Amino acid sequence: MMKRNKLFFLVVLFFVLTSCNIFAKNNKTIENNTTSIDNVSTGEASDIDIEEAAGYEYWLLPEYDYVSDFSSDYGLLCKDDLNILVDNEYNLITSTSEYEVVYLSEDKICFKSYENLKYGLMDRNGVVIVEPEYDSPLMFYDGMAYARKGERFGYLNTRGELIIDYDYSWVTPFKEGIAAVGISEDEFWFINKRGEVMSGPYELLIPDATVQTMAYLEYSEGYTAFFERSDGALTQTYGGQGYWGYLDKKGNIEIPAQYSFVRPFSEGLAAVVTKDGRCIYIDKNGEEVMEAFLADFYNGLAFREDGFIDKSGNMVFKIPEGYTTGSSYQKGCGNFYLGDLMVVYKERDESKAAVMDKQGNILLESDEFEEIKIFRDNYVAVKIDGKWGIIKVNQ
Repeated sequence: MMKRNKLFFLVVLFFVLTSCNIFAKNNKTIENNTTSIDNVSTGEASDIDIEEAAGYEYWLLPEYDYVSDFSSDYGLLCKDDLNILVDNEYNLITSTSEYEVVYLSEDKICFKSYENLKYGLMDRNGVVIVEPEYDSPLMFYDGMAYARKGERFGYLNTRGELIIDYDYSWVTPFKEGIAAVGISEDEFWFINKRGEVMSGPYELLIPDATVQTMAYLEYSEGYTAFFERSDGALTQTYGGQGYWGYLDKKGNIEIPAQYSFVRPFSEGLAAVVTKDGRCIYIDKNGEEVMEAFLADFYNGLAFREDGFIDKSGNMVFKIPEGYTTGSSYQKGCGNFYLGDLMVVYKERDESKAAVMDKQGNILLESDEFEEIKIFRDNYVAVKIDGKWGIIKVNQ
């Protein structure tokens, strides 16, 4: 039961599933198909009139059932039976009755066929380059997309060619040229884009493991964290008694296991907790830089107590009185991960949200807003009466 729970956790958090043999690579390719889907609907952002409503400058009026943030290179909007993607230049790509637009990454559209419920790829003109034959969405990261057929995973390149065969029972997206791939329920390797083993095998959070690599099963700025058991350890962590350190891309220990908790490196620094419980930032040499608050740096700022500091530890600004950040100061929440704007909340009523800039100014708030998401640049998504719209924020 414990192993099943761990496996389910990894499926949700790292796009993974389960067992296998790495050495059966044959570099098969998928024959490109030039079929065109005729009714791809695209439009420029300039085709949409920005409208004034309720005193705000709307790019899209609040009439959408769902709006994502813009954490990748696209935003997703849903309206009735349509799925609409907005790319980096605010071009609109709308789904049709033939397929469902799922994802836009590295200039390729992942779509789902309503006929066979499989996933394929098309280009921005609606030309199919990979027929819908996959059992999971094809989402590109670092020039590669993991692809599932049945219970096995492999990787495609942006031309739709199968580069790494279906040898794995779970995988993670490539990041910085490295991906974690499952060779059993309890073991994994790190591989490069040629499918070559870079390091491993590592145990997967099993109490009797000698060395475990977790740090989110991905590399950040050339490092990933690892957990090493030590029977005399003072701290109980995920894999039993032991400490965390950092490996390079070849599996060499760059920073020895000596921390009870670690975060990935972000803008040259990582927040860690020492054996005696102090929270500090370290550099890539493992040298202590300053005190921390377990917050990652994004766009030059990290949260500390009641405001944001720069990488010299100087307080840049404090959050305005009466407001608070979200519950997490790590990746994607409670910080400036998406740019120059972030969402803050009223201290006494966290259902009331507002938009703050990097100088600590409140730029947008209203009792009408049921929820706010940073969309991209100076656009934010707001929810009013159960529907989402997008507002242009004037800074």
